[in-house]
Amino acid sequence: MTAPIATGTYALLRGTSADAYSDEIDLAVEVSGYASIVASVVEQQQRTTRNTDQAPRDVRRFVGRVPSFVPVRDEDRLRDNATGEIYTIESFRTVANPITGAVTKLNLILTT
Repeated sequence: MTAPIATGTYALLRGTSADAYSDEIDLAVEVSGYASIVASVVEQQQRTTRNTDQAPRDVRRFVGRVPSFVPVRDEDRLRDNATGEIYTIESFRTVANPITGAVTKLNLILTT
């Protein structure tokens, strides 16, 4: 097992509001103290097939790793401080790492 290599610094975003039509929208509110998290976000391709025609297609997925002390929640977001790209945290779990200590593995969706 290898240690994750940091790909940049990320801000942890949380919060929602309602727009003029009462639809829920995400707010870009940084969680206090977590505006510059050193983390790893990498793209992984996955080949899947559609049920209707069994045509193969590639799906872009992103996997992130942050230190285990970062208080992530489902539907929180990570913003890449260099590019401004925002990833929604679809799911997460803490995993052991004998080199770096426990890390939180994130399944991410690129939203911007």
